[in-house]
Amino acid sequence: MKLKQSFCFTLLLVTCIQVSAADTTIVKSPDGAIAFKLYQQNAQLFFTVTHNGRAVINVSPLDMSVDGKSLTQKAVLGNPERATSKESYPVMGVHATATNHYNSAVMAIAANAMKGQLAIRVFNDGASFRFLVPNTTGAVVPTESTVFNLPANSDVWYHDMNMHYESVHQKKKIEELQQGEWMAPPATFKTPQG
Repeated sequence: MKLKQSFCFTLLLVTCIQVSAADTTIVKSPDGAIAFKLYQQNAQLFFTVTHNGRAVINVSPLDMSVDGKSLTQKAVLGNPERATSKESYPVMGVHATATNHYNSAVMAIAANAMKGQLAIRVFNDGASFRFLVPNTTGAVVPTESTVFNLPANSDVWYHDMNMHYESVHQKKKIEELQQGEWMAPPATFKTPQG
């Protein structure tokens, strides 16, 4: 009887691990140093980004709504379509050639009677994601409120919205930022590990 119970417990454990793994998508850079991890927890989408195993972005919620309806709460994700891309093209400036080299995963996302796609790209020097939502209902009003939880003691260079991208940047520790403080793009961050 103990052997049968042990077998059933092991089978249940393996099944749970497979279900958990199915809810996680990891995309790595072509050189393998950067990893973007997407997963669901308590019906919410979350992500992390690491570089050589060290956190660049800690656990952070993805938060996207369209016309007041969440696309990231209780979302159903499709199987990721993975691809690799490498292209080079001439540019003016310090380097004569730019190279666009990344691994990607694109997956269907559905929630609240909406359908779209979530596209993740991971390069050797960064990671990105974007939501693709077709305009099938006329007016589409997106509300993107994704959080980026950076490691403690990170530096940030930014300016406020006062001069529309033309102000002088200031440097602060991430802990010095106040809730609701505006940052005009591009904000630049440096983690304690560099």
